[in-house]
Amino acid sequence: MANRNFANGGKIYSMNVMPVLITAKAVIGAAGAVTAVLGSTIASIVRISTGVYQITLQDVYQSSLTVQSSMESPASGLSGIVAVETQHLPSASISILGASTCTITTINASGVAADPASGSSIAVLIIANNSSVKTS
Repeated sequence: MANRNFANGGKIYSMNVMPVLITAKAVIGAAGAVTAVLGSTIASIVRISTGVYQITLQDVYQSSLTVQSSMESPASGLSGIVAVETQHLPSASISILGASTCTITTINASGVAADPASGSSIAVLIIANNSSVKTS
């Protein structure tokens, strides 16, 4: 369970006992490489193959409620990506090999994994559950 003093004092209204909202942005450079990651509680966002990125959180959470991503085009031109897909979710547990990780794939107009254009950004929103308590 993550042990942090979250800034908003836990004011997310939900039937989940301890929801945590995590946001991040990955800036993409040449050949799809991640050149910068903006956002707290994110350990890393790395390109593991063409159009496939692995997000690793600093803390281990009990489960993922949702992972959503979107593309932001570079200052000039387009990203070349029409969809961002989250892989291997929904899952009862976001935890894989002791770290909280998830994988996203960027997809071009032909429907295949592709690297975004240099200067693009991938915006990520994760809602994780920091408690094993189940409510109905």
